Amino acid sequence: MHLRWPLSAAWTATAGVRYVNGAYDDPPNATLAHLRRGQVIVYAVIQRGTGFGSTPIRLDLRRARHLPCCEGATPPYPYDWELTGPVHARRYDLIVRVYFGSHPTPTLVGAAQSALARLRLPSSPGP
Repeated sequence: MHLRWPLSAAWTATAGVRYVNGAYDDPPNATLAHLRRGQVIVYAVIQRGTGFGSTPIRLDLRRARHLPCCEGATPPYPYDWELTGPVHARRYDLIVRVYFGSHPTPTLVGAAQSALARLRLPSSPGP
């Protein structure tokens, strides 16, 4: 997953997930409506610094907030985990949302964490 400045969104998913939303649809309700058990979507977006706080984001799902998900999604509701924060010394913020189609098992969490490890961020937000 590669993110580019000025504003960029990227996503990755487990096999069999067809992403049907636009790049900046948040949450991606049309896609989530078809998310099945055992499937995962990792969605990331960067934006100019908005003051999420001074603690730089760490791409570690153990630090994620667990949120109810999402308007427009039909049961079984996907599980939504979120990481937000500034990217250290890069003057922009990162929002990452992980949608699980079923209860997040260690295997599914591992797949999502692996996707986060592959996330490539721009070095700066530009002028």
